[in-house]
Amino acid sequence: MHSFGVGSGCSKYLVKETAKAGRGSYSFVDEKSDNLKAKVITALTRAVEPSLKNCRFTTASQVSLMSPPSCQGCEAFRNELISSFAIMTAQQFQEEFKI
Repeated sequence: MHSFGVGSGCSKYLVKETAKAGRGSYSFVDEKSDNLKAKVITALTRAVEPSLKNCRFTTASQVSLMSPPSCQGCEAFRNELISSFAIMTAQQFQEEFKI
């Protein structure tokens, strides 16, 4: 389910949690915005294919990958960037990237 919050008075929590429960995305637009059409088209494009959930990334060495709190447990869609961060020692970096 893809949800939209329209206006400054919408419940951001409700919009986000609805999208999360429905494995969809969410968008916010204000009353004066004219980009609602583009956001609806994006949501419809995402709805055509399933989202990715619980993806795993493996590394050659034992590296801890972390995601920003805002992205933890969220859905990933085709052609969408995903940010992850790794904290590594110099040796892990050299092993991972063959330097």
